[in-house]
Amino acid sequence: MSSSTLQLRNYLKENEPEKYEAYLEIQRLLNQQRREKKTEKMATETRMRDTVEAKKGEKELKRKCSRRYRDKEVMVAGTIIKREAASPTPGPVHSEDKQRCDMTPDESRLHDKSKDNMLSKTSKLRKHWKENEPEKYKSYLETQRVKNKQQREKKKEKWETETPTKDMVEAKEREAELKRERNRRYRDKKALEAGKTVRRRTSSTSSPHLDNKRRCDMTPDERRLHDNSVRLLYSHGLSPQEKSVVRRKNRDRMRVVRAGLVTISKLIKPDKL
Repeated sequence: MSSSTLQLRNYLKENEPEKYEAYLEIQRLLNQQRREKKTEKMATETRMRDTVEAKKGEKELKRKCSRRYRDKEVMVAGTIIKREAASPTPGPVHSEDKQRCDMTPDESRLHDKSKDNMLSKTSKLRKHWKENEPEKYKSYLETQRVKNKQQREKKKEKWETETPTKDMVEAKEREAELKRERNRRYRDKKALEAGKTVRRRTSSTSSPHLDNKRRCDMTPDERRLHDNSVRLLYSHGLSPQEKSVVRRKNRDRMRVVRAGLVTISKLIKPDKL
């Protein structure tokens, strides 16, 4: 059930080795030209999501092909193939969603071991330095501080000299949001160490005024009361910075809605209003 091209290739390989070598050389040149074209396209054009996903798929296929080639060579040599263990799936080790402080010693040991297995090679090396070679770890931290400082200065210079684009503004907002989140976690950690009570964010969307009704089954008054309670619960768990972000998004959304309503009212004739 093989294709005609495959049959011709097998024929050349078995009966005409010179033509087969010439065919392989031509294929190598063509593949090299395609790779150079793709590299140039990735370097010059904007990296769209489909292009990036296609490149990831090609890399994964290349890794699988190289693994299959190594396995084939090993099998020809008569050696037993040792398969790589599948990467552990992310998520909690236990079926129960427990905090580490609530685990038994055996469960906490298993939890820590699973987290160590999911670390990358860089993280494992960094942890090894921190535990066994503190001098190397200190020098590594100092190198990272210098690199991070250079990156911040470069970003600041780029922001001041060039006209900010939409992507640059969004990236800066994301960085500010991540920085606020890190600072919040650090404050919570220090408060817990000092024995203070930390205000936890609420994730409940149930209304205290209604008896487990679905929103689609509520009356208009009950739905309005439910939405108000959910909105209050959500805003209560936000920091002042996050509340300002939500207000700004609401203002932008309402500005678009009002602009759309004005456009529609201009298109409709006055006698049809």
